[in-house]
Amino acid sequence: MAALADVKQGVGSTMLRALRALRDMLVRSPLEPTLMVCTAADAARMASIKRPVIVALRSGPLRNHMVVVYGMSVDGDVILANPWRNTTLGAPAPGGPEGLRLVALDEFARLYQRQAIAFVNRADRAA
Repeated sequence: MAALADVKQGVGSTMLRALRALRDMLVRSPLEPTLMVCTAADAARMASIKRPVIVALRSGPLRNHMVVVYGMSVDGDVILANPWRNTTLGAPAPGGPEGLRLVALDEFARLYQRQAIAFVNRADRAA
């Protein structure tokens, strides 16, 4: 995936390069990655374990970091997977694997960059 998304060390990738890479990888899949502009709450609500959403979060001046959103907890926190080790974003998800975090919706919204890559059924788009 890193090669497909043209990831550059120290710089990373962009949502558009990630979208292109996902489309290339999933060309024969019933799911089609689609770039959506939406609120943080909408991005978190549309995500699920079976159909996660990829978002970029602000991680510093002029820097973004992509994470995978799995939805919202019963307490209203955003459930996400963060590949950065030793991250201070949110709190570890109780009983979850390393990297699975719970982030308060207001903190998520503060860092969220208003773009999400969602996976939609190709058949639904054709209809």
